[in-house]
Amino acid sequence: MAFKTEAEKILNRKLRDDETLDDFFEEVLLKLIPNLSPETWHQMVMEWNWDSYSSFLNWLIKNPKTDKATVLMIYWKSAPRYNKDFGLVEKIEKQYLNGFYKQSNFLFNPKDDVGEDWTVISSDSYDRKIPDIMLKKVEGKKIAEPNDFIEGIPPGMHNLFQELFEVYEE
Repeated sequence: MAFKTEAEKILNRKLRDDETLDDFFEEVLLKLIPNLSPETWHQMVMEWNWDSYSSFLNWLIKNPKTDKATVLMIYWKSAPRYNKDFGLVEKIEKQYLNGFYKQSNFLFNPKDDVGEDWTVISSDSYDRKIPDIMLKKVEGKKIAEPNDFIEGIPPGMHNLFQELFEVYEE
Protein backbone atom coordinates (compact mmCIF):
# COMPACT_ATOMS: atom_id res chain seq x y z
CA MET A 1 0.00 0.00 0.00
CA ALA A 2 1.07 3.55 -0.58
CA PHE A 3 0.98 4.40 3.13
CA LYS A 4 4.69 5.33 3.37
CA THR A 5 4.50 7.77 0.45
CA GLU A 6 1.38 9.35 1.87
CA ALA A 7 2.95 9.37 5.34
CA GLU A 8 5.90 11.42 4.12
CA LYS A 9 3.50 14.08 2.80
CA ILE A 10 1.41 13.98 5.95
CA LEU A 11 4.35 14.22 8.35
CA ASN A 12 5.24 17.60 6.86
CA ARG A 13 1.85 19.02 7.76
CA LYS A 14 1.35 20.87 11.02
CA LEU A 15 -1.75 20.53 13.15
CA ARG A 16 -3.96 23.61 13.04
CA ASP A 17 -4.61 25.31 16.38
CA ASP A 18 -8.26 24.29 16.37
CA GLU A 19 -7.59 20.71 15.21
CA THR A 20 -7.52 17.66 17.47
CA LEU A 21 -5.42 14.61 16.77
CA ASP A 22 -8.64 12.66 16.09
CA ASP A 23 -9.69 15.27 13.50
CA PHE A 24 -6.29 14.92 11.88
CA PHE A 25 -6.44 11.10 11.85
CA GLU A 26 -9.89 11.28 10.29
CA GLU A 27 -8.52 13.53 7.55
CA VAL A 28 -5.64 11.09 6.96
CA LEU A 29 -8.07 8.16 6.82
CA LEU A 30 -10.17 9.91 4.18
CA LYS A 31 -7.03 10.58 2.10
CA LEU A 32 -5.93 6.94 2.24
CA ILE A 33 -9.14 4.95 1.75
CA PRO A 34 -9.66 5.83 -1.94
CA ASN A 35 -6.39 3.96 -2.61
CA LEU A 36 -7.66 0.76 -0.97
CA SER A 37 -9.62 -1.95 -2.74
CA PRO A 38 -13.38 -2.44 -2.35
CA GLU A 39 -12.51 -5.79 -0.73
CA THR A 40 -10.45 -3.99 1.93
CA TRP A 41 -13.31 -1.51 2.50
CA HIS A 42 -15.60 -4.51 3.03
CA GLN A 43 -13.17 -6.03 5.54
CA MET A 44 -12.85 -2.71 7.34
CA VAL A 45 -16.63 -2.58 7.81
CA MET A 46 -16.57 -6.16 9.15
CA GLU A 47 -14.33 -5.05 12.03
CA TRP A 48 -15.21 -1.35 12.25
CA ASN A 49 -15.35 0.39 15.63
CA TRP A 50 -18.71 2.14 15.29
CA ASP A 51 -17.70 4.69 17.93
CA SER A 52 -14.99 6.28 15.78
CA TYR A 53 -14.48 7.96 12.43
CA SER A 54 -18.01 7.87 11.09
CA SER A 55 -16.74 9.85 8.11
CA PHE A 56 -15.35 6.56 6.74
CA LEU A 57 -18.81 5.00 6.73
CA ASN A 58 -20.31 8.16 5.24
CA TRP A 59 -17.64 8.15 2.54
CA LEU A 60 -18.53 4.56 1.64
CA ILE A 61 -22.25 5.36 1.53
CA LYS A 62 -21.64 8.31 -0.83
CA ASN A 63 -19.29 6.28 -3.07
CA PRO A 64 -20.99 4.57 -6.05
CA LYS A 65 -17.99 2.19 -6.25
CA THR A 66 -18.86 0.67 -2.87
CA ASP A 67 -20.13 -2.87 -3.24
CA LYS A 68 -23.81 -3.50 -2.51
CA ALA A 69 -22.85 -6.14 0.08
CA THR A 70 -20.67 -3.63 1.92
CA VAL A 71 -23.46 -1.05 1.98
CA LEU A 72 -25.97 -3.66 3.16
CA MET A 73 -23.58 -4.65 5.96
CA ILE A 74 -23.24 -0.99 7.02
CA TYR A 75 -27.02 -0.70 6.95
CA TRP A 76 -27.62 -3.68 9.23
CA LYS A 77 -24.75 -2.91 11.58
CA SER A 78 -26.29 0.56 11.92
CA ALA A 79 -29.39 -1.01 13.54
CA PRO A 80 -31.88 0.38 11.00
CA ARG A 81 -34.93 -0.60 13.06
CA TYR A 82 -33.82 1.48 16.03
CA ASN A 83 -31.07 3.80 14.79
CA LYS A 84 -31.32 7.35 16.02
CA ASP A 85 -29.47 8.53 12.90
CA PHE A 86 -32.38 7.94 10.56
CA GLY A 87 -30.73 10.27 8.03
CA LEU A 88 -27.95 7.74 7.47
CA VAL A 89 -30.33 4.77 7.32
CA GLU A 90 -32.73 6.57 5.00
CA LYS A 91 -29.90 7.69 2.71
CA ILE A 92 -28.70 4.09 2.38
CA GLU A 93 -32.24 2.86 1.71
CA LYS A 94 -32.89 5.52 -0.93
CA GLN A 95 -29.62 4.96 -2.78
CA TYR A 96 -29.84 1.17 -2.50
CA LEU A 97 -33.42 1.12 -3.82
CA ASN A 98 -32.55 3.53 -6.65
CA GLY A 99 -29.64 1.40 -7.92
CA PHE A 100 -26.91 3.87 -6.89
CA TYR A 101 -24.58 0.99 -6.01
CA LYS A 102 -23.68 -0.85 -9.22
CA GLN A 103 -20.98 -3.18 -7.89
CA SER A 104 -22.24 -6.50 -6.61
CA ASN A 105 -19.22 -8.74 -6.22
CA PHE A 106 -19.32 -9.74 -2.56
CA LEU A 107 -21.57 -11.84 -0.35
CA PHE A 108 -23.59 -10.48 2.53
CA ASN A 109 -26.56 -12.17 4.12
CA PRO A 110 -28.32 -10.09 6.80
CA LYS A 111 -29.96 -13.30 8.04
CA ASP A 112 -26.59 -15.04 8.56
CA ASP A 113 -23.66 -12.70 9.12
CA VAL A 114 -21.16 -14.93 10.92
CA GLY A 115 -24.11 -16.50 12.71
CA GLU A 116 -25.87 -13.18 13.43
CA ASP A 117 -29.41 -12.68 12.09
CA TRP A 118 -29.70 -8.90 11.87
CA THR A 119 -33.30 -9.12 10.66
CA VAL A 120 -34.72 -10.55 13.90
CA ILE A 121 -36.45 -8.08 16.18
CA SER A 122 -34.83 -8.47 19.58
CA SER A 123 -36.68 -5.92 21.67
CA ASP A 124 -39.91 -4.03 22.07
CA SER A 125 -38.15 -0.80 21.13
CA TYR A 126 -39.19 1.23 18.14
CA ASP A 127 -39.52 -1.01 15.11
CA ARG A 128 -39.54 0.79 11.78
CA LYS A 129 -40.50 -0.90 8.52
CA ILE A 130 -37.54 -2.24 6.56
CA PRO A 131 -37.85 -2.32 2.77
CA ASP A 132 -38.03 -5.92 1.53
CA ILE A 133 -34.93 -5.57 -0.67
CA MET A 134 -32.83 -4.74 2.42
CA LEU A 135 -33.72 -8.16 3.86
CA LYS A 136 -32.31 -10.03 0.87
CA LYS A 137 -28.95 -11.73 0.62
CA VAL A 138 -26.43 -10.25 -1.81
CA GLU A 139 -24.70 -13.06 -3.71
CA GLY A 140 -21.02 -12.95 -4.53
CA LYS A 141 -17.56 -13.79 -3.29
CA LYS A 142 -17.32 -14.56 0.41
CA ILE A 143 -14.77 -12.14 1.84
CA ALA A 144 -12.51 -13.59 4.50
CA GLU A 145 -12.53 -12.11 7.98
CA PRO A 146 -9.66 -9.60 8.09
CA ASN A 147 -6.37 -10.56 9.70
CA ASP A 148 -4.59 -8.15 11.98
CA PHE A 149 -7.07 -5.30 11.52
CA ILE A 150 -7.42 -3.21 14.67
CA GLU A 151 -10.96 -1.89 15.10
CA GLY A 152 -11.37 -1.97 11.33
CA ILE A 153 -8.08 -0.28 10.49
CA PRO A 154 -5.79 -2.36 8.21
CA PRO A 155 -2.30 -3.12 9.59
CA GLY A 156 -0.37 -0.75 7.30
CA MET A 157 -2.71 2.13 8.05
CA HIS A 158 -2.69 1.36 11.75
CA ASN A 159 1.12 1.42 11.75
CA LEU A 160 1.02 4.81 10.02
CA PHE A 161 -1.43 6.08 12.64
CA GLN A 162 0.96 4.88 15.36
CA GLU A 163 3.85 6.75 13.71
CA LEU A 164 1.74 9.88 13.36
CA PHE A 165 0.62 9.60 16.97
CA GLU A 166 4.25 9.48 18.13
CA VAL A 167 5.16 12.52 15.98
CA TYR A 168 2.14 14.68 16.85
CA GLU A 169 1.75 13.81 20.51
CA GLU A 170 5.14 15.34 21.33
